[in-house]
Amino acid sequence: MNRSSLFLIFFACLGFAQLNAQISIRPYAGLNRSSIQGEPADIIDFDSGTGFQVGIDVQFGNRIYVQPGVQLEFLKNNATLRTSLDTDGSLNRTGLRIPLMVGYRVFSEDSDAGFNLRLFTGPNAFLQLSTNSDDELNLNDNALNDLIWGWNVGAGLDISILFIDVGYQAGISNLSDDQQAATEARNNVFYGNVGFRLYF
Repeated sequence: MNRSSLFLIFFACLGFAQLNAQISIRPYAGLNRSSIQGEPADIIDFDSGTGFQVGIDVQFGNRIYVQPGVQLEFLKNNATLRTSLDTDGSLNRTGLRIPLMVGYRVFSEDSDAGFNLRLFTGPNAFLQLSTNSDDELNLNDNALNDLIWGWNVGAGLDISILFIDVGYQAGISNLSDDQQAATEARNNVFYGNVGFRLYF
């Protein structure tokens, strides 16, 4: 999926949601668990690591809604360099993730339940800002792709103005095209966010 397709999906969903739009702005923070899967270079083993993110998004719509957003994301992976003497290290990446969700609220806004459940899905783009790794790993900014595409699925809980989201970001493009790095490896991320909603 390229950037043109992403914008077409966005404007189509935005136009639909604004037919009967409620707007809420949602600042949030949370934790993530990053894993690199696929076929990384033969000499490196990646393990999951815990990072965090902060962001803000906007929901347009009522029962069905569209949710563009932006978040600053800090990802961490532990790594082992497989040589005659195995060397442990880490790969730390900072990036700007731009998700575009389409969601569905289980209950209508005028429900007496006192809470609401949501399901959501959609694409995201990860723009790499910086990369830090141990010298032995040699995974620097030039070794990894600047733009990585992914797909989100998740669920959320709204209680008054507070919300909790949990989800999974599946990598759909390679982490790197460098034969020396992590060719055909993809980054998948579990995440959880907590925030509050401002209505307009």
